[in-house]
Amino acid sequence: MDNKLTQDTLTKLEKHMNSAVHIRLVIADEELVRMDQLLANSRMKRKRKMAVLGSYVLLYMALLSHRQIDDHLESGGLNRDLLDGDYLFGSYIRWLIDFDDNELLAYLSPVHKRIQIQFMEGLPFKLAMDQLFEHYRLYLSK
Repeated sequence: MDNKLTQDTLTKLEKHMNSAVHIRLVIADEELVRMDQLLANSRMKRKRKMAVLGSYVLLYMALLSHRQIDDHLESGGLNRDLLDGDYLFGSYIRWLIDFDDNELLAYLSPVHKRIQIQFMEGLPFKLAMDQLFEHYRLYLSK
């Protein structure tokens, strides 16, 4: 795994986000590893790899926050999960715009919407992330 790319991307993401929202970027190691492996096989420049990896982390976190809404309906955490997910989704959009990667943003927008709809239909989070990763893989292979 390219720890330097991952660490640099996470550091840049933390600076990208408003510290007042108090959202920690926590993504499963296996997600970082598989995205890192996908990027390692790419001939993209480092800056573009950071854009892709950062967008994946933010979209992962946004989907995770929205997915957790069901788990927190009774605990009162609903509002926080919803707001965090919306903020992270907005951050994902700003991130790709800042990197001038409108093509990836346009490609992923319907993917994100389909996953949200499938969540409402009971799609497990792991399967959603598999779908998201597959779309990144398809996009990067063209």
